[in-house]
Amino acid sequence: MFEDVIWSQKHRPRTIDECVLPKNLKKTLNDVVSLGEIPNMIFFGKSGTGKTTAALAICDQLSIKPLILNGSGRDRGVDTVKETVENFASTIEFDGKRRCVVFDEFDNATHDAQLALRAVIEKHSKNCSFVFTCNFPNRIIDAIKSRCSEHAFNHDFQRDRDLLKEALLSLFSILEKENVKFEKKAVIKLFQRFSPDLRKTINELQKLSSIGEIIDENLIGGNSSQREFDSLLKLLKEKRWSDIRGWVNDGNHSVDEIIEFFFENGKKIFADDGISFAKAVLVLQQYQYESHFSVNSDVCLMAMFTKLMMECDFK
Repeated sequence: MFEDVIWSQKHRPRTIDECVLPKNLKKTLNDVVSLGEIPNMIFFGKSGTGKTTAALAICDQLSIKPLILNGSGRDRGVDTVKETVENFASTIEFDGKRRCVVFDEFDNATHDAQLALRAVIEKHSKNCSFVFTCNFPNRIIDAIKSRCSEHAFNHDFQRDRDLLKEALLSLFSILEKENVKFEKKAVIKLFQRFSPDLRKTINELQKLSSIGEIIDENLIGGNSSQREFDSLLKLLKEKRWSDIRGWVNDGNHSVDEIIEFFFENGKKIFADDGISFAKAVLVLQQYQYESHFSVNSDVCLMAMFTKLMMECDFK
């Protein structure tokens, strides 16, 4: 049902060639398809850069129906490994093909689950492959990393102009297929705002399409992000905690997006005392990590803002 409604699912690439990936990475993954057998792999990088899409595309091209799990939800515990994964990996396909487990956001799986999975990988190596996706590979235990090849999904759209062109053409194509009128400059501006997260860009385009054409005037305020962040900074300086809570409730920014804003603009935001920005970096690092284990992202954001107000001075 979701594949018919959500654009990022509906228009998900089905082959590696259709994926928006750097040339070297695309060649490497096409070589995997050519060999006809999926090795154990770890795909790591920022959100929305095509890690899961690439894993599923390889499975599609090799006519493999994978077991798809998510380490950020109920699949993160050891019971999933002992029951679901063990049963799947031990079952032999009628046509003799290898099975494949695609474990999304595996860096959020528990330590016990990872330890248990190490044994499963070893035990069923002749029958089942594993593809793990994650944002932070350092959270995956060495025993699993040593059994996988690692592939970085670190897209540099500013330097790789061919990759940028490929991303924009894919966005234009989705809008054309959905019969949405758009200005190219408006789509480019939106992608610049959310880059390298292509999935978030697609989701925002779908949201905007519901109110009309994708044109400059219809972007949420055009420079809404900057204005919204300016508003947030004013509230933080004045320590207006209740109003900050309202900002969080009314906004649509992810924890990662907000953390990136503070980190990239820290010298303009925090006092020139030689210590406030340094303290802020420690706070940002702490909550970037904790956000992946938080049930309610709004609570995580409010905790982060509270700590910034308590420990840092603003300009």
